[in-house]
Amino acid sequence: MVRRQDISDEIFESKPSKKQKNPSSPFLHVLSDERIGATLRLMTKPTGTPLTAEITREVCQRAGSKAHIAGSIANIGKQYVVGLKAVNCQSGNTLAWKQVQAAAKEKVLDALGDAATKLRTELGESLSSVERFDTRMEEATTASFEALKAYSLGDKNWNENGNVHAIPFFKQAIELDPNFAMAYAYGNSLIMLSNPPAATIEKRQQRSGG
Repeated sequence: MVRRQDISDEIFESKPSKKQKNPSSPFLHVLSDERIGATLRLMTKPTGTPLTAEITREVCQRAGSKAHIAGSIANIGKQYVVGLKAVNCQSGNTLAWKQVQAAAKEKVLDALGDAATKLRTELGESLSSVERFDTRMEEATTASFEALKAYSLGDKNWNENGNVHAIPFFKQAIELDPNFAMAYAYGNSLIMLSNPPAATIEKRQQRSGG
C-alpha cells in the first residue's frame, strides 16, 4: 500500500507525467482512492479524512497489506531532500528507508521516482519476512479496529470450528464496540442456533450487569 503525502506547494500537487515510473510492482501496489475511501467509511470516518500515520496503518491492516509507504520532502536552500520509508502495518517498524536529493523544485518528482525504485528493490527482500495478521479482515462497519479483529476471528472460528467456538469472539467485538451491528447480528444468530438454545448476547449482558 502506498500512502500519498499531501504537499501544499502546487508543483507537488500536479499529476505524474507519463515518463514517471509507476510505483506498482510484484511487491508493491498503489491502493486506489476508491478503496481507501471505502475503508475509511467502514472506519466511520469521512472519505476525505487526512491519512495520518495512525489512520494509514489501520487502513493498511484492514486492506490486508503488509506495509505502507510514507514520504517526506524537506527544503534545504535551493535543494530538496526527498525521503521514502516502508512501514510494517502490524508493528509500525520501518522496513526500508531511502533518501535522495533534488537540485531544484522541478527535479523533485524525478528524484521521487528514483527513491521509489531503490525502495522497491530493498522491499522485495524484506517483505517476504513480514507476517500479516493471520486472519483475513472482514469488511464491516466499526470504528474499533480491535473489535473488527475479534469479529474476523469469530467468522474464522465459525467456519472452521462451529458455533460454540465463534460466539466468544463476537461477544468480545460487541464489548469493544457496543454499536457494532454486524457483530450483534452474527453473534445472536449463532446463539439462537446453538443446542440447546441460549439467551441472546444482549440478554446475557443485562443479566451480568454489563
